Amino acid sequence: MWKRWSELASRRAAAVLAVLAVALIGLAILGATTNSELSNGLRSLEDPGSSSAEARRVVEEATAAGPEPELLALISTPDGTESPQARARVDALAQRLSQAPIVSSVLTPADPGREYLRGVDGRFAIVAITLRTAPDHERRAGIEQLQRELGGEEGVRVSGLGALEQTMTSQLEDDLRTAEFVAFPLLFLASLWVFRSVVAATLPLVVGGAGLLATLALVRAANSVVSLSSFVTNLVIMLTLGLAIDYSLFFVNRYREELRRHGDIPAALRTTLRTTGRTMLFSALLVSAAMGSLLVFPVQFVYSMGVAGLIAPLVAVIAALLILPPLLGLLGERVNALTPRWLKRSAERETKVVETGFWYRLAEFVMRRPAKVAIAASLVLLLLGAPAAILKITGFAPEQLPTSMTMRQAHDDLTQAAPSLTSARFYVVVTAPSATRAQLDAYAAQLATTRDVAAVSPPQQLAAHTWRMDVTSTADDLTTEAQRVVADIRSVPAPGQAHVGGLTPAFVDELASLRQWLPYSLLILVAAMLLLLLGFTRSVLLPLKTLLMNLLTLASSVGILVIVFQWLGIGQPPGALSALEVSTLIITVTTAFGLATDYGVFVLGRIAEGHDTGQPDRRAIAVGMERTGRLVSSAALLFAIAVGAFASSQLVFVKELSIGLLVAVLIDATLVRAFLVPALMRLLGSANWWAPHWLRRRSNPELVSTPEDLVRKP
Repeated sequence: MWKRWSELASRRAAAVLAVLAVALIGLAILGATTNSELSNGLRSLEDPGSSSAEARRVVEEATAAGPEPELLALISTPDGTESPQARARVDALAQRLSQAPIVSSVLTPADPGREYLRGVDGRFAIVAITLRTAPDHERRAGIEQLQRELGGEEGVRVSGLGALEQTMTSQLEDDLRTAEFVAFPLLFLASLWVFRSVVAATLPLVVGGAGLLATLALVRAANSVVSLSSFVTNLVIMLTLGLAIDYSLFFVNRYREELRRHGDIPAALRTTLRTTGRTMLFSALLVSAAMGSLLVFPVQFVYSMGVAGLIAPLVAVIAALLILPPLLGLLGERVNALTPRWLKRSAERETKVVETGFWYRLAEFVMRRPAKVAIAASLVLLLLGAPAAILKITGFAPEQLPTSMTMRQAHDDLTQAAPSLTSARFYVVVTAPSATRAQLDAYAAQLATTRDVAAVSPPQQLAAHTWRMDVTSTADDLTTEAQRVVADIRSVPAPGQAHVGGLTPAFVDELASLRQWLPYSLLILVAAMLLLLLGFTRSVLLPLKTLLMNLLTLASSVGILVIVFQWLGIGQPPGALSALEVSTLIITVTTAFGLATDYGVFVLGRIAEGHDTGQPDRRAIAVGMERTGRLVSSAALLFAIAVGAFASSQLVFVKELSIGLLVAVLIDATLVRAFLVPALMRLLGSANWWAPHWLRRRSNPELVSTPEDLVRKP
């Protein structure tokens, strides 16, 4: 297969590239509107089988409207909320809003029992807008229209979960544009430093851009089968761009190496595909398998990331394997063209004999004292990971927006004007065919005696056998106290089937769902990694060693996230809970696990080449480290640029994902690959390569180079 593709790519390069260009144009057209097709609601965080989700569904079926107001218009009333001017303005605005097709009801302070919509200091009146049930795209368009209309009113600002969703979606789009604007120039400069050639440095960006177009198209296709969250777009760009560039780096470097050795384009491509191409495939499969483990979770936000993460690495490697061979076949020796003089001198210095290279000498230094180095590196990683023991988790909330945003300012004003609207509020839905009003009244009275419950509304009949009660708590949403109130309410015996809904109940159910399915996800993650590495390395111990190192990398990465976001509060807006968003944390850990394995595959693959050609273990390790050390470090730098561009996001959960992946990649490429890998492999010695006889017989000698290929010529 590799031979046929290398011959076709070198002899029919122009025709192959023309076909690929046509395919990419089609994919670009298909993926152009991907983001607008995805679901952007915070409903993506709920477990559809949970009690809180059932409470929402019961209310929606009974009323054809949402269970809570999704937009809260905060109207400034300088003359006081009771003034005739203020009342007339509020009534006129409410009347106009009620005409919108998406609006189910509009409540004002003048409505009976709605005095809480009147600001306690008399400076604001609140209009609560409940929306009709509608498909996502209609609901999104309706909210945008209402926000535009309210935004045009002087002295009116909008808060509420609907406004939060739209603000987050708009900010995600801004983050994507900013990241692309920042990342591509930096990636080109870094690639130029790595490749020492303008032409070669351009190739990874070409592959990264093409992979991104293809991934967005496939995500849109996947969305037609299963509804995906719009939050996947950031992860898609991080993974596809980062991995495509990394794969291109390894592939182009190996091709240039083989071209210098053989001077024949088809032969160079064939060897590169047999060795680095095979490694790239295993790497992509490992990252995809890691991300695929998220598919077991029923929470849309999490399984959406699993779908996107499953697609992105495979597209990245396919893009590299399809685009680079014909491009390199067309360029030939010109892949080294346009090399600045100062970079050319640097490249010439790298043609030295391998034993004088930095990474070879570092590996030898480590292998002379492997036990001490392994213990020291492990202690550093464990020390970095120690803060993970006091990890705190939270969910999405308006307080996570920066105070510079209009929506956050409106929320803060709302908190001061009407504290009961921003404290934890729940709704209890009771389906009671045989219940009497007296039983429901007694149930409501018992709920009112629950600790930290401020008020319970009288039972309201929504349908023949459906009743609703609203509960106001003195606790703040998502806090430990609010979660305890949810548990206490659910423990009160009801005169029928009762479900509790609201932001905090949904978060409680999300946590329960993630805890329930996490062991299955971890089992899939570990099993897939061990089996794939077993097939790649033909070794029993190397996969286990890789698993151990990955766990150390993850522990240290989570520990640093705790230090940054929980202890120091860096990147956390004022008023936000000093904790990590739970779903984002799971996605970050899973992705980091896959990426850590990704770099390990390239290092182990090159070491295995030396071992399979009969080199002593110590030399095979040192040569493999020299061959991959600079490349892995460069790949980590390029990937860090791709994901680090999102660290400037205004959204905390995007910051957490970006910094978490950045830290994990840099730790893995430095402490782990530079010190732990050679130290542990030296300690294990020949046991590194132990495998059952049936597995050793499957080794393919065509996949490795000859011994002299592993030494640079002076």
